[in-house]
Amino acid sequence: MAFFNLIGKKRYIPENNWNRGTYRELKAILNELPEHYLDQTATIQMTESDEFISVGSIGWTGEASTLDEDHFYLTIRA
Repeated sequence: MAFFNLIGKKRYIPENNWNRGTYRELKAILNELPEHYLDQTATIQMTESDEFISVGSIGWTGEASTLDEDHFYLTIRA
């Protein structure tokens, strides 16, 4: 597991690439995380405002959607 030290505190850095933002990357990162991270609330950062928002739910699109049918997505309350 890759850790680095920031002001005396250990921080985790994934070994897998996380730059494309695909679900395959997310899965690879989740598979390598230490167990205690998996109990944390899934959170999204709004980069423009530096605000952190909890994921509300997980879903899949139906036929009438702006995304492709059967597309996996996360919801937030913004």
